[in-house]
Amino acid sequence: INDESRGVIENVLSDEECNELIHLQRTHSVIGYVPKYTVTSMREILAHSRPQDLLPLISAREKIRSAVETYFNREFSLLFEWTVLSCWFPGSSISPHSDSNRDYLKQRHFTSILYLNTIGEDFTGGEFHFVRNSKSPIQPKKGLLVAFTSDHEHYITTVETGFRYTLTVWFTLDPVYLEDIRFVKSVCLDSFVGHVDVYDIEENRGGSDFFSIWDEKIRIFGVRLCKEFQMNWNKILIESTSDGSVIPKVFGNIHDAFSLASFCLWKFNVKLSDSLKDDVGLCFDFWKVLRSWEEYNAHLLQELAGTLPKWKKHGCFF
Repeated sequence: INDESRGVIENVLSDEECNELIHLQRTHSVIGYVPKYTVTSMREILAHSRPQDLLPLISAREKIRSAVETYFNREFSLLFEWTVLSCWFPGSSISPHSDSNRDYLKQRHFTSILYLNTIGEDFTGGEFHFVRNSKSPIQPKKGLLVAFTSDHEHYITTVETGFRYTLTVWFTLDPVYLEDIRFVKSVCLDSFVGHVDVYDIEENRGGSDFFSIWDEKIRIFGVRLCKEFQMNWNKILIESTSDGSVIPKVFGNIHDAFSLASFCLWKFNVKLSDSLKDDVGLCFDFWKVLRSWEEYNAHLLQELAGTLPKWKKHGCFF
């Protein structure tokens, strides 16, 4: 399909970079604009009081910008308009559309979609199609980037099984619409309770078609909030969904709890609840997961502390 207005670029991100972005999407996801679809943007990461999680996302979008600018011969001209990590659940799809088809989207000039996992291995369905002059669909593959001018109509077929993860970055040529301006001033190192509202929890479209992010996180992570702590967002405990064993870690932010559970899937390929024994509580594996997660967070926070003054000075992320 490669031509002057669209192209496919392989190996833009490594497997590990893709896996880390999936971890961030699971941690911070809220309901999206189509059924059975969730999103994570900078807005959610900051609202959930984990600014350190911006760092992998910012690194990834810089690599994507470099690849897109090179392909379209637009070096040093593309500006970030909006960045979003997405998960397409079974039953999700999107009909033919272009990304600049509304007056409030006219500033979008280039679209890039980076696939974080692979069709046939991690999910089925969910093929990407261009409407014009394209005989065969694009098969999502981890690290593969599809880039095109935002006026190209395209659609996604229904995801049948699994979870389809993507990182979409829209670019503009107009500095008025620079994404970073909206967020850079709100980044701080102070910890506080992460914001939670209805958009984090559930979606009801037409009564019978009910999709709950809360329930999906419970199913994916294998843990849930302890009932007696569900209304106390300053002191959060989680328990196994299999036997009710309580994890002896008190969280001041529910999204720290989600981060730990997602990290366990990412780095250890098991649900956090699998580190719990039915009769005697926690096994050693949980403490290994917890230490590894705390070290990961400490590293990100240290990097953020060194980078934040530069962001504030220049008014953008890099």
